[in-house]
Amino acid sequence: MRRIVISWGWLVGDKAARYTEVILHCAREEYEVCKGSDMIIDETLLNQVSAQAKASPRLRMNYNFHQSLEDKCHRMLNAVEPGTVVPIHRHPTKDESFVILRGKVRVTSHNDDGSIIEDVVLVKSGNYGVDIPKNMWHKLQSLESGSVIFECKEGPFVEHEVEGVLQLQP
Repeated sequence: MRRIVISWGWLVGDKAARYTEVILHCAREEYEVCKGSDMIIDETLLNQVSAQAKASPRLRMNYNFHQSLEDKCHRMLNAVEPGTVVPIHRHPTKDESFVILRGKVRVTSHNDDGSIIEDVVLVKSGNYGVDIPKNMWHKLQSLESGSVIFECKEGPFVEHEVEGVLQLQP
């Protein structure tokens, strides 16, 4: 995994909104990402998505900024609660980035046998994010209720196939 280092100290008020706009810029060259007014990522939105995650049987919920599952760049909030099950998986043709917005999330990368290559805890006072290269086995685990990450990866959406989820022998 490649670490993303971002200083959150300067992200207040209008600067936070401008930073969000920079993150969302990745796909604007080919189509308009947000129709109408700007989308602001604020405490209200994080609370809304976290509440949906807590109420979900999967204990996680995405809030998509992309307009369609066919879009070339997928940007989303991913609210994850302790106990959510995210299997060790990979995306054979897509890099994936996570940036912590709130809470604490563990991201691990794995060898083909499931052994851990790297174990990183994302928290706003330390490791802010990771960039996971395509075809790298990885998983995430929520360590704190109310955790939310910003996730970005190439589209279009492809459902995980059997070879996309690591099958470990007991």
